[in-house]
Amino acid sequence: MEKQSGIQTKSHRFDLEFFKRFFRLLPWLFPSWISKPVLLFVLLLCLGLLEQYIIYNIGMVPSKYYKVLGNKDHDGFWKQTAIAVSLIVSEAFVSAIYIRHKKKFFVSGIPTYPKLLAGP
Repeated sequence: MEKQSGIQTKSHRFDLEFFKRFFRLLPWLFPSWISKPVLLFVLLLCLGLLEQYIIYNIGMVPSKYYKVLGNKDHDGFWKQTAIAVSLIVSEAFVSAIYIRHKKKFFVSGIPTYPKLLAGP
């Protein structure tokens, strides 16, 4: 424990004790490999990774437009516009699914594991 201005505070760090406690909590969080919390966790992880990939590609759109506009390529412009619109629509779709399933897992920021285990 560290002492700061008369108040004792415990320092927090990622050490062996943290990992021991974390691995003790895992069976409670994920009771079996085919349970609702595990499947929801995998779904949210995959959706989060897909969302990051789409956002990366959306970030690359302006540089592709500069190239197309610099070459004065009319057909390339419409092709790039179609790609940009499809990326934006797919991002909206993935975000909507992500938020919808995330609401099943949290209510007001508090995990609701019993609600998940009870079913729909």
